[in-house]
Amino acid sequence: MNRNIFTCQKTGTNQIILSADCADLAHSYYTANSWADGEHLVLSRMENRKHSMACRLFLVDITTGEERFLTEKAFWSKSVVQDSFVYHLTEHEILRTGLADGKTELLWSGDFRYRLDGPPSLTADGHYLSLYWELADKSTSINRFDIQTGRMEEVYHTCFHYPFEIANHCMLNPQNPNLMFFSHEGNCNYITNRLWLADCEKHTAYNLFKQRLNQEGGNGEPSGHEMWAPDGKGVYFIKYITTTIPPKGVMYFDLAKNEAKSIASKYEYWHAAAAPDSVRVCADTQINGDTSEVVYIDPQNGVEKIVALAKTDWAHPCHPHPQFSPDGRYICYTALGENEKTVVGIVEAK
Repeated sequence: MNRNIFTCQKTGTNQIILSADCADLAHSYYTANSWADGEHLVLSRMENRKHSMACRLFLVDITTGEERFLTEKAFWSKSVVQDSFVYHLTEHEILRTGLADGKTELLWSGDFRYRLDGPPSLTADGHYLSLYWELADKSTSINRFDIQTGRMEEVYHTCFHYPFEIANHCMLNPQNPNLMFFSHEGNCNYITNRLWLADCEKHTAYNLFKQRLNQEGGNGEPSGHEMWAPDGKGVYFIKYITTTIPPKGVMYFDLAKNEAKSIASKYEYWHAAAAPDSVRVCADTQINGDTSEVVYIDPQNGVEKIVALAKTDWAHPCHPHPQFSPDGRYICYTALGENEKTVVGIVEAK
């Protein structure tokens, strides 16, 4: 693994850049932890991301660049790291690989009816994992997998109306395995019921954040890119740049208060990830050109600071998708490097 350090002249911050020769390198989706600890990342290496998201996973030391192969049975964005394991999906399997010994075990296998989608999520105690798949009629089966017993349970089944039938972004509440967030997928400029919460025991669900229409009858609050706060008390999400009913930017939906409030609105926000303390946030932006800004947000102290500039071609996995390390010290992100190959950047969260 190549490791380089440079100081960004525009942000004044020091950046660690990890890259792979003649291959694309990326961390997982921003909601799915890629960090083994404060100094090690599990990264996806793809031969050519534009042809296939199939990848090999490596454990990488960010201080030295030293790498260790983990598995080749993986796809970008279908993995999550927790408790010294990386949980990873193929189309029909749930697998778990130990970070210490590289041993892979099969946790569950389905037949060809099940095309597992990601990213998966885990409860903080490591007991349950979220899974979902699309059925032939374009409905979505939302499931909870019991890692201890191997039991797969459908907690909710939904099909939205044409032309946006799909549900995805399924995430278990980290602290409450009976609550599952999911989203109504599609063009967020038209979808007015994006955020949903399912009760896994009652097999019911409701629209969490009711988006308002503007004076012209259009969607005044285009929203999306959600993530649970680690304490399970609320969901962070984005009101996108096309919002016509302010505020726009990073929002937080408080479950106890049943209301959303603005966290940050200075920049043109795109994705936002919560820190381990559930208070601070890192986010990227969706602006014109070939660059996205990586922003560090501390709402308690009124901080919204650009800490990195990530070149992008706007095609997965070349979105910054910033994510905090488990100690809250670093933010990692994916960017476009040389030869149109993706690289992973790391910057201090301050």
